[in-house]
Amino acid sequence: MGIANETSDETYLGLSDTDFDESPYRRYVSSRGDQFNSKHSKIQLIHTMAPSDGFRISAKAYRHRFDRSWFKVDGFLSGPSLTQVLNDPEDYVPHYLTLTGAQDSVTTGLSIDKTDNARVYRAQGISVDTEKVWSFEGGGQYVVKLGIRRHIDGVRRKHQPFGFNLAAGALVSDGVAYDLKVNNDVEAKATAFVVSNQIDWRAWNIDFGVRHERIGSEVIDFSNLEQRQTVQREMMPGLGVSRFFGIALLCSLVFMKAFPLRRLPREHRSQSGLLISSTASDILMILWRSTSLVFSVTMKT
Repeated sequence: MGIANETSDETYLGLSDTDFDESPYRRYVSSRGDQFNSKHSKIQLIHTMAPSDGFRISAKAYRHRFDRSWFKVDGFLSGPSLTQVLNDPEDYVPHYLTLTGAQDSVTTGLSIDKTDNARVYRAQGISVDTEKVWSFEGGGQYVVKLGIRRHIDGVRRKHQPFGFNLAAGALVSDGVAYDLKVNNDVEAKATAFVVSNQIDWRAWNIDFGVRHERIGSEVIDFSNLEQRQTVQREMMPGLGVSRFFGIALLCSLVFMKAFPLRRLPREHRSQSGLLISSTASDILMILWRSTSLVFSVTMKT
């Protein structure tokens, strides 16, 4: 269990190259009042039990939450980006003078955009792992592991802009209520199943197993009242073989494969739901790129 809070007078606004060379710790007047605030909490519970010899069960549940609010200069209410102004201040003299506070907004006609980039990150899940060990005469053993995990994470974004004018070296709110720049929620839900086997016999070690994972994601844009969903499925088998030669040399061969089982867009499906022939080459390319074969030799000194 843990809790952490932070408050820092941090800005996202940099300096022009000339100003940085002269005074790298300088802060422009327009960044006055910029502040980052965050709260982080987490809790994790783990329980392990051994009902019998060679059999173990482990369960874990966790939850994390991270709230952050970063009130900072985000540009001008209208005009070029901050990057453009700071890269070429000679081409954007009024904008540069407004950022530095050398001229008032009444003179330049420019207003500063300060945005509260508020976000809430969340993550939670539960997993259960089991392990069974059978021992052989002569020192060998066979281990089977089964695992299942359910994980959910997401982020809620609400970016609220505020307008400010420079007046006598101070920032003055324009009092206008602006619409949110970003107002969305993104969430992903993943379910994974894992089966692994390990055989140790004399100088040989063999590992083989498979992992299946389904990830469903959803994006809700409250500004445009839009909702998008995607589903991705993966089947990932693997095989590893190792051989010890004495106590100083180890040779290993590992093979892994990922089979994408994700749901294709409607235009890539026939009316029966089967894959249409025009996507066959794409699928073969995905399978080829998802194959891994590694051979290694390790020497101990």
